[in-house]
Amino acid sequence: GDSCDGNACESGGRPYGRTRSQSCLGGRRCGVERGCVTVQERVFDGFIASNQEVGGRLTAISQRNDLRARYSRAVIPQLVHGCAFATVMRKEDGTASIRFRTAEHAAALWDGENDRIEAGFVIVDSKKFNGDTQYQPCLVHMHTATALWVISRDSFGGEWVAVKMPHSMGRPMMEPLVYRASEEKPFGKSRITRPVMALTDS
Repeated sequence: GDSCDGNACESGGRPYGRTRSQSCLGGRRCGVERGCVTVQERVFDGFIASNQEVGGRLTAISQRNDLRARYSRAVIPQLVHGCAFATVMRKEDGTASIRFRTAEHAAALWDGENDRIEAGFVIVDSKKFNGDTQYQPCLVHMHTATALWVISRDSFGGEWVAVKMPHSMGRPMMEPLVYRASEEKPFGKSRITRPVMALTDS
């Protein structure tokens, strides 16, 4: 299993990648229909670890979660909104599930003292309940420093049920992917300027 994934990362494993500039000329690929000329596309290539065993475990986790493809899909929302999020949870079989969430489906509070997320939540799933015409949240994950709360409901207007899943990471299992973060804006800022926003449907 991946019960020591956090320790593996702390033991010297770190992600590495590269950045390539790509022409856009107004295509939807960069998140806007017009006004975007170039975009920095970040490519996740894997992990670097000083310990061979740790490196092998991280590579297996990366491949099992298809991180290269998932990260690639998260880059554009990150540039559009200034931030996206990566979350980790343990599946029933004991392995780690890593997913990326856009700022449209996730939010977080920033802990300035510790320079990390203090707490955050993610809308994991939505569905149309009986008689409803729009999708409504039915599964939410709330991340804290000591637990993952799985919050769900099975009917529109029904009661939410929360299940606490404690962990020993000492921090929320949720990390921000930011574009040009600053002390004033730890969750980054959009690459799209306000004048360009006014010209697009994004």
